[in-house]
Amino acid sequence: MIFIYLKHKPNEIKTDQREQRKTVQTETRNTKTIIECVQRITAVQRKYRRFTAVMKYSRV
Repeated sequence: MIFIYLKHKPNEIKTDQREQRKTVQTETRNTKTIIECVQRITAVQRKYRRFTAVMKYSRV
C-alpha cells in the first residue's frame, strides 16, 4: 500500500483550497522495488508541478 501525499511548495501562492487538499493515493499490493515507488512519485510530481510529493510506504 503506497500513499503519495501532495504538499504545497512553500514558495508557491496557495490559490485554491480544494487543490491544497488534493491527495493522490496509489495502491499496489505487489510492489517489488522501491524504484517503482520512486518512479510513481516522479510521475505524480510531473502531473502536479505546484506540489511536492511525499511518499508514505506501509507494508500490509
